[in-house]
Amino acid sequence: MKFSVIVPTRNRQYTALHAIKSCTLSRYDNIEIIVTDCSDDDSLRNQVKNLNDNRVKYFFHSENLSMKENWEFGVSQAMGDYVCVIGDDDALMPDGLVLAYELLKIDPAPVLHCNTPTYKWPDYTLLNRQNYIGLKLPTTVVKVREPKDQLLQHYEFEHSSGTGPGIYHGLVSKKFLDMLKKKRGAFFVDPIVDFDSGYCTLIYADYYLRTSYPIFVSGHCGASNTGAMHTRARNSEAYLRFANEASTDIDYLFTSDLSKILTNSAVIVAAMIRFLPEANKVLKKKKIKLNKQKIFDLISKSVREGYESTTFKAEVAILQNLAKKWRVSPKEIPSSKPLPVGLIKDKGCSKNSIAEVNSVKNLVIDCNKLDVKDIQGAIKIIEGATVDWEVMLNFLGHKQGITTENRQFQGANLEVITEKLNQDKVEEAVDLLEKNIKGNFEDDVSLLFLGSVYFNQKRFHEAIFPLARSLSFKFTIEAFDAYFHSLINCNLFDFARQVLTNYTDELNNVNKQLVDHCLGIIEMKSGNYEFAAKIFDKVKPAIDPSLYYYCSAQEKFLSGMAIDAERLVKKALEYNNTKPEYLSLKEEIKAYS
Repeated sequence: MKFSVIVPTRNRQYTALHAIKSCTLSRYDNIEIIVTDCSDDDSLRNQVKNLNDNRVKYFFHSENLSMKENWEFGVSQAMGDYVCVIGDDDALMPDGLVLAYELLKIDPAPVLHCNTPTYKWPDYTLLNRQNYIGLKLPTTVVKVREPKDQLLQHYEFEHSSGTGPGIYHGLVSKKFLDMLKKKRGAFFVDPIVDFDSGYCTLIYADYYLRTSYPIFVSGHCGASNTGAMHTRARNSEAYLRFANEASTDIDYLFTSDLSKILTNSAVIVAAMIRFLPEANKVLKKKKIKLNKQKIFDLISKSVREGYESTTFKAEVAILQNLAKKWRVSPKEIPSSKPLPVGLIKDKGCSKNSIAEVNSVKNLVIDCNKLDVKDIQGAIKIIEGATVDWEVMLNFLGHKQGITTENRQFQGANLEVITEKLNQDKVEEAVDLLEKNIKGNFEDDVSLLFLGSVYFNQKRFHEAIFPLARSLSFKFTIEAFDAYFHSLINCNLFDFARQVLTNYTDELNNVNKQLVDHCLGIIEMKSGNYEFAAKIFDKVKPAIDPSLYYYCSAQEKFLSGMAIDAERLVKKALEYNNTKPEYLSLKEEIKAYS
């Protein structure tokens, strides 16, 4: 039996190499490893070549492929009896395919799906979850005999159903895949490829196998979609980028009514709606009808997810309007948003699982204590834990009925950190701030400090998350100002507008003019200079008078009135003669004249 492992990748060469290496280290020999790379360059090629393994087939695409196109290409190259796809920050367990072979030899099911352990890479978004393993201890293998019944349960929308048992972290028979292509015209149809594959299993497979033994490891690096999922600004950016790469509209990806609710549930619900005509065509007698109330309740619950709350009030307002539009009950709209604690209360493993009467089912392993640096090290821990997890508990100092002290990392007080910054030792200061945050997930001051350091260095993408997390614990105008301008500098204008709506009350308490001032900045940075000038003109007293004159100068200059523009930009420079964009505009006008 031959297995094909496909690793689609884009601009994540470091983690991709680890994913590929994990496949080459498999204890099952009859495999092919298909790397389909649509990065900006083919620098991964030489790194793959250095592995010196002829089972690895590397393909580079100079054109910009969407995720669907990249996966489609990978499967088209597969020669194995069973095919799987792993992410470029995931891994294959050393004995994973050995186990799969033994299971499929007994029962050659169309699909074998795996409940994967998770590994948070050291660059994961939330500091308190960096370099952690989340592991559900394996128990059994299940034969799911009625996948269509499971599909119907998913369409009840009682809970977030995920993407289903497909080719991602699962093994799908090549015969089954070829049947799908013949029937549908392609291996994958929906832009959410893992969903498309998973729901095809539910609708077209007579049965499938599911195991809780780890065949794969699901990696969550900082640049991954999962890494961005719980961070509102990065999640918004990721979905916009995804839609652009897929040459589709964001309203199609979410459905227009849900396009401002940036949660994973909203994406899955939209995909389920798109998949419904195909499902009903196959089901025939059991036609599915969508229940808007259940959809609304699920989406409402999903806005409680995530690591920060900078859009929570704005999303609640969107849900309230949606309830009226859909004519459904708004009772499930949450009144507050709890923030995850970052696993600070269960270092090593979940102590909530350890009691005299209950068996341990889940481990949360802090790899920082075990000198793990990447997913290769995590594989060894997972392998040991799943072979004999009691040994692992012993090693970590955890046994039933025994508690251990909560060891906390600590960096330094802010005076020491400020001194480091004054000495231009920025990375040392960042390291100390991160240790403070790892030691206390509620340390909003260190979060603000860290975000401000990144902001002052113009590392705006890095600044967004710590500032958002800080604001979620405590509103300060300093945090908001840096956060808002970080969003603006990352061209996240629509998202900045949503954040502004969220903090309208707090900003009004500081200065009644701030909301209009920020709206003017959004319009100015969007290039709507005439509208921006009108907004700045009505801000009395002006927070920054130069902005009105600058926007007016831009509007006049773009209209061909260079003399008026020159007069206005000179006025702007009287108020602020250091802004490079003002000086640049002055030179443009001068050159034009």
